[in-house]
Amino acid sequence: MKIIKSLLTFAAIFSMNSGNAQVIIQMWPEIKNYHELMTKSYKSAKKGDFNPIKNYATTLSKDAEKLCIENMPQNFRQPKTIEALVKLKRESKSIKELVENKASNNEIFETLKSIHHTFIKMSDLCCQKK
Repeated sequence: MKIIKSLLTFAAIFSMNSGNAQVIIQMWPEIKNYHELMTKSYKSAKKGDFNPIKNYATTLSKDAEKLCIENMPQNFRQPKTIEALVKLKRESKSIKELVENKASNNEIFETLKSIHHTFIKMSDLCCQKK
C-alpha cells in the first residue's frame, strides 16, 4: 500500500511540474527550445544514453544564453526566479565545458541532473501565486 501511495504522490508532483513547464513555455517562448533539448538529453541520460547531451551541449548552452531578463515575462521577474535563471545559464555553460573536456558520464549526468532540477525550480517559481 505504501508503494502505491508513493507512486501516486510522485505522479502528482510530476504532473504539477509538467504543467508548470507548459505554462512557462507558453508565456516565455524563448525557453521552448531549451526545455525540449534539456528534457530529451536528461531522459536519455537517465537511460544511460549520453549521446544527446554530448551532441547538443553547445546548443543547450547557446539556448541558455538567449534566455535573459529582458525577454522574461514581467510577472516572472522575481529575485528568486532571476537567481534560478542565472544558475541555469551557468550550469548550461558548465555542461558544455564538461563535454568539451571529455568528462566522465557520471560528471556530465550529475550536472545534467542539477540543470533539470534548476529548471523545475524556476518553473515552480514562475508559476507561484503572487
